[in-house]
Amino acid sequence: VHSNAAAGSDRPTAARQLRTTPTLGTTMSFAVAFWTTLWVAAAVAVVVVLVVRAVLFVWERIDALAVRDDEAARARRAAASVLVVGGGFGGLAVARELQRRGVRFTLVERQRDYGGTWLANRYPGVGCDLASHLYSFSWAPNAEWRRYYASGADIQRYTQRVAHDVLALARVTEFGTEVVSARWQRDAARWRVELRDVASGAARVRHYQAVVWCVGQLSHARVPRVDGAAQFAGRAFHTTQWPVDDDARGTLLAGKRVVVVGSGATTIQLVPALATRGDGAAPRHITVLQRTPSHVAEKPDAPVHAVVRAAFRHVPGALYAFRCYLYWWYERLWPTWIMSNKWLRAMASAELVDKTLLRAVPDEHRRRAVERAVTPAYPLGCKRILISNEYLQLVAARPELAERRTDDDDDGGGGGDSSGASASRPCTVELIDSALARVTPHGVVAVDGRTRRADVIIYATGFTTTSFLAPAAVYRDNGTDTPPMWRTRDDVPVALHGVCPARAPNMYVLYGPNTNLSHNSIIFMLEAQARYAAACVAHVVSRGERAAIVARDDVVARYDGAQQSAIARTAWLAADCHSWYYSPEHRRVTNNLGSSTLYYWWQTMWPRRADFVDVASPSS
Repeated sequence: VHSNAAAGSDRPTAARQLRTTPTLGTTMSFAVAFWTTLWVAAAVAVVVVLVVRAVLFVWERIDALAVRDDEAARARRAAASVLVVGGGFGGLAVARELQRRGVRFTLVERQRDYGGTWLANRYPGVGCDLASHLYSFSWAPNAEWRRYYASGADIQRYTQRVAHDVLALARVTEFGTEVVSARWQRDAARWRVELRDVASGAARVRHYQAVVWCVGQLSHARVPRVDGAAQFAGRAFHTTQWPVDDDARGTLLAGKRVVVVGSGATTIQLVPALATRGDGAAPRHITVLQRTPSHVAEKPDAPVHAVVRAAFRHVPGALYAFRCYLYWWYERLWPTWIMSNKWLRAMASAELVDKTLLRAVPDEHRRRAVERAVTPAYPLGCKRILISNEYLQLVAARPELAERRTDDDDDGGGGGDSSGASASRPCTVELIDSALARVTPHGVVAVDGRTRRADVIIYATGFTTTSFLAPAAVYRDNGTDTPPMWRTRDDVPVALHGVCPARAPNMYVLYGPNTNLSHNSIIFMLEAQARYAAACVAHVVSRGERAAIVARDDVVARYDGAQQSAIARTAWLAADCHSWYYSPEHRRVTNNLGSSTLYYWWQTMWPRRADFVDVASPSS
């Protein structure tokens, strides 16, 4: 930094200052040069895009799986038997792509409506930790988001609007229906699918030429098995099973002592929402049992101004440009957080913790009291970085509570009848940096021996994420003695682009193995996968009722090898990293993508003809 206060010749004279003062002419010249450069750059970009699109158009005709477009092929697509499993974002993306190609399909959803995980998760404070305008379909952008980070209810309303108003899926959807099993019948070139009515339990069997699984990775709740849980005298439930009797005023937990097990993304949202409930509806005390801390960053959320919403509605390209900005803003995190040197990750981790704590907890005494408990020991990027503006403030408000090992003090969630809690007394929150060891009839015991009384236990323990097809059992062939697909240690979850499993003809998976993200929008990934899977389905059904293709084993193995080689350089395989991305059973990262989303989009632009092999001949 150069200082003009230096003595001697370094101090600029008045004449030199006059000569360096910008004039109107130089300012105009700069403005003309700037805008000329900008327009030239834009023109060059347009030319490059047109050339690339032309090259891709020609190359697709040479390299891609061909889809016949004669009258007979269109008739086959209109009469096809294709099953789409799941009515969340993945199911909607596939439905749209199949509609574009004129393929007839049936969609089954075990819940009562569309929305997937956003319908299942109704806990207070549920929302998306990614900007709303990017967490939506490119072909159904939403200019009406009220906040930059939408609530779960707003996202659920968006999925319903897309399903009903944009795609009109009601006539092809069967709600309250789940898949029990699916078995490939080689002779008939069909999937034999057993369906069950969720309400009545009645089962039925149907046959489909192709099946697209869209059950996701965040749909099967993980409830830990804890000693003494069955003897607990109060209420206990997972966050996906939020009681329906917790009405709009939230009276279910009013004045109660609540224990939240877990400290991940759900807890970060749930605890502030519960602690700040008004009208006496807040719990009396909340205890968070934390096995490992998470990196927490500030949440840049705010209401979307009416003028901005109007611009998104009426200014051509405004919403698209904002989506592009958000995409690249998130995508830049890929090399910064995941692929960087481990020493740089350590420095970034310390900087993030210090910056977030300093802003959330200005008081030095309280900050020091909780710093160790909220500072992760694993490298940055090992787990998803969480965002919140209230969580750290709440757990640092009364740091002395976590030091108590008994419940003698009433303020610490101690003994006594919780029904007498004052409605005006604010809810207190304590963070215990120890995992749950066992449950007693009237409370919990942490691994380090600390005990807490509890009226309600809430399990914010996430999902079983490595069972990609759960709860259905999927069999690759007619044999009755073969285990279900991806259920054994030797049967590693692997698929070409995470979409086409090996030895599973006419079967496609969205949000499958190695397609999860920790830095960008999963909707971007689902759109790419839906386009890829729908192209395969259209190719198959256009050829006839007995047509079937499957990804070549060597191609799947080569793709998986490239993914695992890339993942080996990330923080996910660091010695001190333990996350749900890693499968101990298979001793590998089975969930996360090992490349940038841009490269993945390029790989899935269309299915390559050379990557597949026919397993059945088309009918005459």
